[in-house]
Amino acid sequence: MLNHKHRQLKINPRYGWIAALFLLIGLAMTPYGWVAAWWPGLGFVIDTLFSAEWAHVVGHAGLFALLAAAVLTLFPRLQRHPTLFLIIFAFLALLQEGLQLVTFKHRPVVAEDLFDWAVDMAAVTAVYLIVRYSQKKKVSTTD
Repeated sequence: MLNHKHRQLKINPRYGWIAALFLLIGLAMTPYGWVAAWWPGLGFVIDTLFSAEWAHVVGHAGLFALLAAAVLTLFPRLQRHPTLFLIIFAFLALLQEGLQLVTFKHRPVVAEDLFDWAVDMAAVTAVYLIVRYSQKKKVSTTD
């Protein structure tokens, strides 16, 4: 009888978090106005939650802040590369606005779209600065 050792497949737990990050990116890129047009039940919820302008702004900021925090947590080296980090998020924010324009708004870019992009980038920048400041504070207190 042959004695074969059973090999267990070891999966890095970080891969699960990266999969969750891709799910979060997918949620952030989803044009909810388009989804609402196809799914009236969800459309009612979206209209109820985000009908006020302030709620729309908070939704944009919250979604991109959460996404930025997740990226900085999973890829801490990006903390030392602010330009690359901001370029990645500028692209994601533009992609999100572009998907909205193509899927359900069917119009050219207007000031409102630029405002949404600016809100996204302000949230991302705020998260970056908070994380960077907290990391520097940790280093200075451990010295």
